[in-house]
Amino acid sequence: MKILVISLVLYSGCFLLFFTNAQTTTNTESKFEKLILFGDSYSGNVYNFTNHTWPPSPSYKGRFSDGPIWPDYLMARLNLTSVVNHAYGSATIDHDLITGVTGRNDNITIPGVFQQVKEFYFSQHGTDLSKSLASIWIVGNDYFNSNYRIDPQEVILKLEHCMELLYETGIRYFLIPNLFNSTLLPVSKYSMRTPSHSQQVLTMHNILLRQLIADFSTVYTDVTIYPFDTDSFLNYFKASLADKSGIDNLVNACYEENGKNSSVCSNPRKYMFWDWLNLETKVHFSIAAAFEKVIAGESWRM
Repeated sequence: MKILVISLVLYSGCFLLFFTNAQTTTNTESKFEKLILFGDSYSGNVYNFTNHTWPPSPSYKGRFSDGPIWPDYLMARLNLTSVVNHAYGSATIDHDLITGVTGRNDNITIPGVFQQVKEFYFSQHGTDLSKSLASIWIVGNDYFNSNYRIDPQEVILKLEHCMELLYETGIRYFLIPNLFNSTLLPVSKYSMRTPSHSQQVLTMHNILLRQLIADFSTVYTDVTIYPFDTDSFLNYFKASLADKSGIDNLVNACYEENGKNSSVCSNPRKYMFWDWLNLETKVHFSIAAAFEKVIAGESWRM
C-alpha cells in the first residue's frame, strides 16, 4: 500500500505532509480490508463502461475531477487491500425510476445505484464481506434530472432496499453521506427551480435519510452505519479549509463543456469545482480525511 501512497504524493506535492501522517497506524486499519462503492460521479466513473471515451481528457484517468477522488485517497489512508467500484458517473438511485444519462449528447444510459447493488448481490455467493465497508453516496441526480419533481420518499425507499440487499450479502458496515445544497454547484445557475424549492427537497431528503439510518440500525442491530453530513462539511470547507488549500474560486467551474467546445482554467488547483457538478481533487482529499475521522469515531472538523 505504501506504493499507492507514494504515487499519490508524487501526483501533488502539496499533499506530502498529509500522506506522511496518513501512513501512521490507526484503529480503522484493522477493521476493514475492502471498500465497496455504489453511487455516481463523486465515487466512480464511466471510463470502462464507455470504452475509455467518457469523460474526455483532461479528466484524470476517467474520474470526474482533475486528480484522484476520495476513494483513491481513503484507500491509502486506511491501508485497504482493495476498492471494488460499482459506481457510475451520472447514476440515479434507480434508472427505472429516474433515468441517468451521460456522454456529450446525453446518449449513454447509466445503471442506477439499485442496479449496481443488484449486480453486486448476484455475484457475491459465499464471499466473506465481514471486513468490507460499503459506501452509498448519491449526490442528487434524481432531483437534477427530474427538475426536483421526484418525491424524496421514493429515493429513500429505494436506498433502503439497496441497504437490505447489501445486508443479505454480509455487509455490516455502511458509509452513507447526505445531500448537500445544490445551489453550491456551478450548474445551479441553469436550474429552472428556485433555490428555496431545491433547499426544501434537500431538507426533506436529509430528514428521511436520518430516519432511515436510525430505523435500519434498530432493526439490524449488528450493523454499523457511518453517516456523514456533506452539506455541513462543504460549507465548513468553504469557510475554513479552502484558503488553506490554496482555493480561492468557490463558485465557478474550472472545466466547462458546451457541445463540441470546451475550456479549462489555467490553474485548476485554485478552484473548488472541477466542472459544473464535480469537485476538484483537493476537495476530494479533504473529504477522504473527514471520512477517516468519522469512521474512527471522531469529529470531521480539522
